[in-house]
Amino acid sequence: MQKWEYLTMAHIWDEERKVFYWQANKDDVEMVDEKLNKAGMDGWELVAVRTVAISNAFYTFKRPIE
Repeated sequence: MQKWEYLTMAHIWDEERKVFYWQANKDDVEMVDEKLNKAGMDGWELVAVRTVAISNAFYTFKRPIE
């Protein structure tokens, strides 16, 4: 039976700086496409996107455990 591991990345709006950042790292302001492409190159498949209001998004990925 196939087993999976999961990764969730949060994309959060910083009202003070007027910029989105990733997770808990306010210095990580990489563009969405760049971040998702890097995850894909590491074998992660995007399986869900959940938005909270306009200011936050959560991207959930999965990849098989070998």
